[in-house]
Amino acid sequence: MLERSRHFLIYFVSSVMNKLMPLILLPILTRFLSENEFGALAIYQLLLVLSVSVVGMNIQNNITKSFYDKTKDEIALLIGNVIFTLTLSLILWSVVSLVIYLSIEEVFSVPAGWFALLPFIAFCSVLIELLLTVYRNDGKPLNFAGIEVGRSAIELILTLYLVVVITAGLSGRLSAMLIAIGSFALFSVYILKRSGYINYELNRNYLREILLVSLPLIPHALAGASLSMSNRLFLERIEGTSAVAVFAVSYQFAMVLSLVTIALNRTWAPWLYKAISKDSVVTKNEIVQKLYIYWVAVFVISLIVTLASYFLIPIVVPPQYHAAYDFVIYLAVGYSFYAMYNSIFPFFVYYSRTKMIAVITFSVAIVSLLINFFLIQEKGIMGASLSFLISYLLLFIISFIAVNSLIKMPWIRGK
Repeated sequence: MLERSRHFLIYFVSSVMNKLMPLILLPILTRFLSENEFGALAIYQLLLVLSVSVVGMNIQNNITKSFYDKTKDEIALLIGNVIFTLTLSLILWSVVSLVIYLSIEEVFSVPAGWFALLPFIAFCSVLIELLLTVYRNDGKPLNFAGIEVGRSAIELILTLYLVVVITAGLSGRLSAMLIAIGSFALFSVYILKRSGYINYELNRNYLREILLVSLPLIPHALAGASLSMSNRLFLERIEGTSAVAVFAVSYQFAMVLSLVTIALNRTWAPWLYKAISKDSVVTKNEIVQKLYIYWVAVFVISLIVTLASYFLIPIVVPPQYHAAYDFVIYLAVGYSFYAMYNSIFPFFVYYSRTKMIAVITFSVAIVSLLINFFLIQEKGIMGASLSFLISYLLLFIISFIAVNSLIKMPWIRGK
């Protein structure tokens, strides 16, 4: 218990330091980038999330799922085959991006040249995540924090130099992202190899196992990215990049909630996998108790974040972004439901029901697209905010019902 609390504290501090970067940059980027550039940056970050979903296929779940059942040598062989699979995925999506680059000048207000680099940046992001996954499951939160905070710090310094000193605008911010992520990806592969966690020998059984777990997660990841990003893409098409910029400010404040939820999930998921495997009444009661505490906590924090935003937004950003505080409450509560969904997601991985969660997420994403289309046309930024809240509420409710079909939990004491 003491060790788990210490790990949570380290992950929490790491998460705070990592998530502080966009907040530190917010008053700088909103002043040194035009509204259109800031809106395009928000779109690019969303497209990167989408690219990570497609290129990465949530492939790190293979490591977490097997980490406690296999030897270190077996994990090294698994990671080597994971990297091979990732490389094939990178090649495939790079060809698609190159065709788009040669065909048009920009994608959703993003320069086509930067769009073409998305698969590579996504590939590098996943390589970093492989090392972080090993550290998390190996009980090395300090090493984890060093990598995560170090990358963010380098990206922050480069952004300040390229955007503020050189005044390179949007290209400066994206260049900082590319350099930081690319260099830490190389470093991550080096550390994994030096630590004995990479064996590049191809293994058909492991490749089959990786694809069995990860391929069903592609539609799930795409649908998850659609849930997160479709509102801003609709906003960009219907209202323009300036509306996306205002929405992005609201979203940055709502995302402060992730300072706690990300740290919780990093300690929660490994513990939950162990707890489920015991399959005892006592353990199930403990799981339910912790989930209830977690869910109440995220709602309380969402309200605190909302109240804080009313005071901070007029101080942090220029006047043209002040309307953002009207939308924070909807995004913060929506993010609370997303955090609740993430807290039960490991059940699907443990019971190898990734196809089930893929169907759920894809179905909710379709509904979300329809809600976005109608609400944004009717209410603009408010419509995008309401759609975010409704979509994640639906995702949690349906996923919760599905979890109960996999394992009977004592949600009501004595039942």
